[in-house]
Amino acid sequence: MPPVTRTALDGTKVATAELKGRVVVFEFFAEYCVPCRAALPAAVAAQRERPEAVFIGISEDDGPDTAQRMANQYAVPFKVIHDQGRVIAARLRVQDLPVTIVLDGTGVVRWVGTTAVATEELVSVIDDVSRPAEN
Repeated sequence: MPPVTRTALDGTKVATAELKGRVVVFEFFAEYCVPCRAALPAAVAAQRERPEAVFIGISEDDGPDTAQRMANQYAVPFKVIHDQGRVIAARLRVQDLPVTIVLDGTGVVRWVGTTAVATEELVSVIDDVSRPAEN
């Protein structure tokens, strides 16, 4: 995973390089995306069930106001980045929404969901990615 450093909607810095050792979940969404209306609440619920994982919302909306409105509507408790110019999406080859990307503690992409993922499925993926690799 290429490092990502951006400012979240709340003004804080999000730097994936500082998250080594933790499972990271990127949830790509946009207001115009109908399936995102199921995926985003599922990510919010999964974050509540697995607070040890770091969730980062990445809005592909046209402006930060729309991204903030979506975050407010779904009471998103994690950091949300507005992907100005869709730079992060391009680097990760995200073309359609919603997309959920799960990284392991070393920053390696271990799972990609390209549909609205149910909470239970996402929690299961986080659990699998959190387990140490067997030799």
